[in-house]
Parts: sequence; structure tokens; C-alpha cells
Amino acid sequence: KRVNINFIEVLGVDHERKTLGAIPTLLKELIFQEAIDCFCGMLPKNEINTDLMKKIAKCWELDLSRVNYYNDLYKPSISIKNNVLQCGRVKLKSLKKSSSRANSSLSSDSSSSSSSSRDDRKENKEEEKKKENSKEMTRNFAFTSHALSLIEKIGCCIYHNEPVLLVGETGCGKTYLTQFLASQLNQTLVVQNLNQQSDSTDLLGGFKP
Repeated sequence: KRVNINFIEVLGVDHERKTLGAIPTLLKELIFQEAIDCFCGMLPKNEINTDLMKKIAKCWELDLSRVNYYNDLYKPSISIKNNVLQCGRVKLKSLKKSSSRANSSLSSDSSSSSSSSRDDRKENKEEEKKKENSKEMTRNFAFTSHALSLIEKIGCCIYHNEPVLLVGETGCGKTYLTQFLASQLNQTLVVQNLNQQSDSTDLLGGFKP
């Protein structure tokens, strides 16, 4: 059974320590995962990160061995089926395609029907091409513990409609990871290359006299 809990209740539980025993261990671990993603996700894996994770675990009365598990051994499972991508604790549904034939009006005119047939064939070819690209990306994607942890964290941000900033060296997989998620969720990915000379008009557009 899913338990809904808001941030105010989390803070209240932290102050009233006697109520911690009433919270199931599984729920504590889920809250612990959310907390380390929020407060430790931007930190490199060093002593500062580990110490912060230990303080969060102590706050929720979790065994410190769970810190070592989530820091070194945790590898979320992933499953992609029935238009649903599930990675660890997050589950995302892919975007459903609307058929152009359903949106088009019925007509007895032969030229209109032939045009609709061509559009349908074109859409089917594009859909098959996208499916093949998605399968190819799945075959070529390396499901390492680091990659799966990133997918889970990004998936949580997508689920809660929060912005994401990926930081890393060139070639570490930021773009490919984003392309993989977009292809699995059937989303259109818009790529905008920015540099030091970029300004707001590159994203928002503007009027020229």
C-alpha cells in the first residue's frame, strides 16, 4: 500500500523522534534515497559525501551499512515493457502516438483518401524507424550501476516535473543518456547547442526590425 507523505510531515517526524518507530523500514529507505539524491547527488564520492549520507541515515535511524550499500553496491533494476519504463523506484509511461487517420475527417473524394493513405504510410515508416532506433539504442546502451542510478535520478525529476542539470566531462554519456530516455519514452528531443555568446533570444526567439 502506497503511503503519501509531504515535506512538512517529514520535518515534523524529524523533530518528534518518538514517531520514527511507527514508520516502516521500507518507507524510511525510500525517504533516505530521496534525501541523498537531493543533498548528496551533486557531490563527488568522497569523505564529505559519505559523512553527509551517514548523518541523513542517523536522522532516520537506519543502519550505517545502508550507506555503504547505496554508496558502493546499489544498482537499480530496469524494465522496459508495455510502454512503461521502470528503473528502481520510478515508473514512467511513454508518450502515446495519435493516429493521423483518427484525426483526419472522412471524405469520399478519391484524391483526399489517397493523400491520407500516403500520410499514413509515411507515418508508419517514421514510427517503424523510431522503434528500430529505440531498439538499437537499448542494445548499445551499457546498463552499468552508474548509468542506472542516473536514469533513476533523472526519472524522478521527470516524474515530479523538475529541471535537471547534468554536469561532466566531454564524452561521459550525458547526451547519450538523455537520448536513450527520450527514445524509450517516445518523446521528441530538442537539442540546443549553447556557448559563451548565447543569450536568451537563442532559446526564446525575438523580433528583428
